Amino acid sequence: MEPSRRIYSREYDKKHPESVYYSRIKAGAKQFAVASSEKFRKSIQAHGTERYVEDLKIIRQLIDDAIEKYQKKQ
Repeated sequence: MEPSRRIYSREYDKKHPESVYYSRIKAGAKQFAVASSEKFRKSIQAHGTERYVEDLKIIRQLIDDAIEKYQKKQ
């Protein structure tokens, strides 16, 4: 990354902490669901495919609950 771009990025982060936080949380959740690197596949194998699937189901339920909660507020 170019130094000027890095400086702009840091300034944006300081001015918009809520947006940065939101984006990072979203990226982490998305990454867990769609990661396909060799390292992640090995991690799934080490912990068990069943556990990964169960974790995805739990996340899906949490997402469904959050959708319902926020739709009621509209």
